[in-house]
Amino acid sequence: MKVGRDTITVMYKGKSKRRKFSYLDIPKSHDGWIDAKQYLPLDFDLVDLKTDTKNLSGWSNGEGWDGIFIRDKDRIKYWKRKSD
Repeated sequence: MKVGRDTITVMYKGKSKRRKFSYLDIPKSHDGWIDAKQYLPLDFDLVDLKTDTKNLSGWSNGEGWDGIFIRDKDRIKYWKRKSD
């Protein structure tokens, strides 16, 4: 699921309503990391990324992960939103 693109159904005052999927809807680990295979951030929103071997900063461009130090062989496993 992608933040800002996908919609979800929620109950509001006894009625079901559809709204856009947001960061608040994503389940996180105890330290804030989110599974990159299941959820994607808003396009071009700067996030911390975790691979098998290192942590980087980058963003999702709608087709994949991008950033200054991200190489094609890097497999992004987890991400978390950078605090403002």
